Amino acid sequence: MVSTKAPLGYLVKRVQSSLRRVMDMELGKVGLSMAQYAALHALAEEPGLTNAALADRCFVTPQTMIRIVNAFETAGWVERSEDPANRRRLLAALTPEGRALARRGEAIAARVDSGMVEGLSETDRRRLRSALSICLDSLGKMSR
Repeated sequence: MVSTKAPLGYLVKRVQSSLRRVMDMELGKVGLSMAQYAALHALAEEPGLTNAALADRCFVTPQTMIRIVNAFETAGWVERSEDPANRRRLLAALTPEGRALARRGEAIAARVDSGMVEGLSETDRRRLRSALSICLDSLGKMSR
């Protein structure tokens, strides 16, 4: 067990690293990486995103996202269309097969999330969400 006296940033990074490892392992069972799942999730939430917007939401480079979306299109999970406001931009949207895969990924992510916090009461879970949201807001203010 990690010391409870460890710096908070260190603990957050250790949690993130462990979460990523477990998510990659579990999502790998359906042929997805964490980055691919993140892209499917983003498109399920907001159809019609550009590659650049997807890359930003999924914490990957635009070049990596181009490879992901190209692979999705080849697999039949995504369709791209021209942006009516700018014909040089392509907008991505999930196909029915892509939406089904996104739902499978969501179920896996929900199981991993539940497992991660199984030792916490519902009150502690709400407090953790609130505390992490406050941390994000504070860091956002520091980076401006």
